[in-house]
Order: sequence, then C-alpha cells, then structure tokens
Amino acid sequence: MAVTESAIASFPYRHAPSSRTPIKTKKIDGNIMHIPLGSLADDPQLVTGDPIRCSKCDAVLCQTSVLVDDGDTRQWTCEYCGKENKKLEVTAEEIPKELMFDYMLSPATEKEEKEKEGKEEVVQKVTPGIIVYCMDISGSMDSKAAVPELQAAWKQARSGEELEAKSRLECIKEAVMRQVELLKQEQPEKQVMLVLFDSRIEIVGDGTGSSKKVTGVDMNNFDALIMEGQKQAKKNEIKPLRLSHDNLMEKVADLHIGGSTALGPALAICAGFVSDVPSSEIVLCTDGAPNSGIGSKADNIRDSFYTKIGGYARSKNIVINIMAVEGEAVGMQYVSPCALASGGTINVLNPMEIVRQLRVIWQNKVVASSVHVTFLLHPSLVFVEEGYPKDCSRLVKEVGNALKDSDLTFNFKLKDSNNIPDVEELPFQVQITYTRKNGMKCLRVMCKSHKFTKDRKVMEENINVAVVGLATMHKAAEMTKNRAPLKARAQILATKNMLKRGAKTVEQREERYAFLNECEEFEDDISCNLRQWQFGEATDSSHRIAHQSHQANVHRFHGAKKKVAAVQKPSQQY
Repeated sequence: MAVTESAIASFPYRHAPSSRTPIKTKKIDGNIMHIPLGSLADDPQLVTGDPIRCSKCDAVLCQTSVLVDDGDTRQWTCEYCGKENKKLEVTAEEIPKELMFDYMLSPATEKEEKEKEGKEEVVQKVTPGIIVYCMDISGSMDSKAAVPELQAAWKQARSGEELEAKSRLECIKEAVMRQVELLKQEQPEKQVMLVLFDSRIEIVGDGTGSSKKVTGVDMNNFDALIMEGQKQAKKNEIKPLRLSHDNLMEKVADLHIGGSTALGPALAICAGFVSDVPSSEIVLCTDGAPNSGIGSKADNIRDSFYTKIGGYARSKNIVINIMAVEGEAVGMQYVSPCALASGGTINVLNPMEIVRQLRVIWQNKVVASSVHVTFLLHPSLVFVEEGYPKDCSRLVKEVGNALKDSDLTFNFKLKDSNNIPDVEELPFQVQITYTRKNGMKCLRVMCKSHKFTKDRKVMEENINVAVVGLATMHKAAEMTKNRAPLKARAQILATKNMLKRGAKTVEQREERYAFLNECEEFEDDISCNLRQWQFGEATDSSHRIAHQSHQANVHRFHGAKKKVAAVQKPSQQY
C-alpha cells in the first residue's frame, strides 16, 4: 500500500529504566505515518470529477467516509473534524473505493501530449531541468590525494602508466567528464552547464560559447546575486549534450587552479540561473570552507544564508547536492542547510570516490516537483513533530522536489491519554499535490482505516519494523542537528529495546538486524562527538553521517525478501 505505518496503533506507556540502563528512556510506540514519495513516479490512478472536500478541514471524501441520506441529497460528517457537510449531490457508489487515487488538476503540456499521440514506440528519454556543475577551483584543490594501491596497479596494468597521487581538482574533473559522457549516451537532449569559482565566478555555460566572468556585482548581496544569475540565463543558451558534449568536455579538461573560495556567491548565481527551469540540479563540488563573499566565515549572516538559498531552491523546484572533498573543512554545519532544505544530498568523500557518488546522485532522480503534502488525523490523535503545534491533527509540509528515494515519516499520539476513543479502527488521510515530469498537475489522495489497540504487547508484535527503524533514524538525526544528541541516543536505544521485545517473525528479525546495522555508524558518531554536537562544532564527516540518516529511505531497512521484490518490481510499495 502507499500509506503505511505500524500495522496496529498503540499509545505510549512510561516505565522506570533498570539500573543497568546507561540512558534514561521512555517506552516508545509504533504510531508512525510513512509516505514513500518515490511512488509519485507511478502512473496516476485517475478518477473523474473534482474532489469533494470538507468545508472545515479540507479532507477529501473517500472510502473511510460515511454518507447519510438527507432527502434528495447526502450528508457527510467529516471523520477528521466532525463538521457536518450537507446537501451533497453524490451517491455512495461515486466515492472512490481505492486506498490511493488521483485527481488531475491540470493536463500535461500540449507539446508533450503531441509527442505521445500516435507514437507509442517513441520514448522521450530527456528529464526536465538543467544540471549545473558548480566547481571549486580554489588553491586548495591542488592538494594531492593518494591513489589506492589496487587502483594504481590496475591503471599500470591497463596503460603502463604509474599513478601515485592525483590532485583533488583532477579527481573532480575525471568524475564530471565520466558523468557527462554517460549522460550523452543515456540522455543526449539533456542540458548540462559548468560554473567555476575561486575568488571570482566564471559562467562557462555549455562550453559552446565564450565564458563570462561575473563582475560588478555585490558579492554580499543575496538578491543582487540571484538577479545576476537570472540575467546571465537570458544571455546564455544551454544546448543539449548532443550539440555541446565535445566543447564541454574540453572546458572541463582545461580547468586550472585559482585563488580563494567564493562558494556562497557562486551558489546564489547558479540558483538564479536555473530559477525558471524547474527540476534543475546544482552539484556543488568543493574542498574548502567559504572564505569570500556572502556565506563566508566573515559573513555575519552566514547561518541564515544557506538556509535562505536552500528555501529559495525548494521554492523553484531546484535540488542542491553537496560534494565535499576530504581534506579541508567545509564548515558543513553552516553549508548543509541548503542541501537539506532543497531535498539534496551531502557527501564528504575521498577524492577517489567522487566518480561513484556522482553516479549515485544521478540515479536518485527527481520524480515530481512542487510537492505539497497535507496529513489528516482522527480528532483524538495529534502529531508529535518538532516545529509544529502540540495539539494539531492536521499537518502541512512543503516538500518541493521529490526524489526516487524520498521518504517522509511522522509520529503521532493520543491527544488525551485519559480519553481513549471507543473504536476498533481510526482513519488516516494524506493529500499530495504534485507536478509530474510531463507537466501534469495532480492531487493524490491516500486513505485507510487502521486497527486500534490498547495492548502494548499486541502493538509491539505487529509493528512494521522497517518503518519504525526509518522513523527513528529521521527523528534522531533531526534531534542531533538541533544540538540534542542525548535525546537522539535515547530515541535509538528505546527503539532497540522495543524491537528486541516485539520482533518475532523472520521478516521482523531481518528488519531489526538491518536497523541495527544502519544506526551503528550514526550512534558511534554521536557517542564519540557528543560535546561537538552539543556546542554546534561537529565535523563535516559527522554532518555527512547525520544527513544520510535524515535522508534514509525505507528500502535500507527491509529484509531479504522485500529487497528481492523491490529489485524485481522497483515501483512496488509496502
């Protein structure tokens, strides 16, 4: 199914930890909503007409709803807010019976529709958006990185060339050239461009025209840098790779070292350049902390700049991916919010791993843009999420771009532990407005009633272990980034304790083992760097580990059977 949470809901109990427990914890529960956004790539299950909504909470009439005759019309008492919606001209047969269905809000673009008419054998391979390689060519990129012994031996056996060390820039150049070559083969119509930065910023574009050095712009003014990027976009046509490949490869091969690191200004100009091209991606390749212009160490608002540029990117459906090279500190605690806010990835890698990681980034494609998610709970339940009111049963989240591996998890609890609803099942609804890659705008509705129990033992033995493990990693990573590493450790420990008690079936035990493996590196990092996390001084490597935990997807927590099924049917959801 598309909306998943623990199979049976329950509510938390307090307990006194034993004297052997090093961290005080509360017993947790399996009350989790899981939404796999990668499923937005699947063909929509379209229903006719317009959605019928509750006039108070905007819930959509669905299979959890009950209609009552009211003369010639119908009445619906909303199961999410109790509002009586009267004089509805709809019959029970017209209510969608599926757990997941879509309404088309606007059609695909006319151009793409015409491409499909009568041409079923033609497959449009190009994905929307421009890929921008924003590359650091500052002086530190000349530092050498040792080549692994096996790689050096393979190179010598193949070409007779001895290779002992390569500069960081050489590693990034090789990685980008390989990726561009691959893109040309797979998507010859894809648009790819290059932006370079040291103390200055140079827009190379697709390599077919003259490069443009950015001058006369205040490097500490966010709006001016965005506008400069937009202005340059109007002057520079980005051709498809089938026309620009050779020129672009030549430009990359000819890169050389420059001065300091104007990372912030370069990022802002790149975002401005592709601001009118939804689903674009900026791949930021750097090895040093920003030390020039906005977002630099000397900038008093650097903390807010990277959050701001990330929010701007999300609002324009742009993804920012960070590729930091090991060696020099990038100051990931300041830079990482731009990737986090835009739905991108953060990686701090040995230079020799960059080729592989660029390929991983490319494989995790954007499947939908302008994604807006609304969650609705039964009025007896409330969400338990940082940054949201404590008593809310309706939660709205602006996602922006959804990637193939994007997963959302949200915890909820009983609103009043002294007022337990006398029901066997509780309804849940998720509404997702999104734009498909063909331009079609849709509303996806996912709804289901789930069993309810007051028995903790029954709940623990019926939990979806993979979803609980995923939600724990998401929540613990958020706590750690908010300088609460002790809470994060307690969350992980409480989950371990519950899974140890509740995981009984072979599948549950496999998923418990997967969770233990996935959380090991993160838990070790928290323990070793507790004070650094508490005082906001965690290293780039620590931020990489936390970010990967925050962006984890449910497939990493599946057992063997589900992983095999996922390979055979990639779009299948659990």
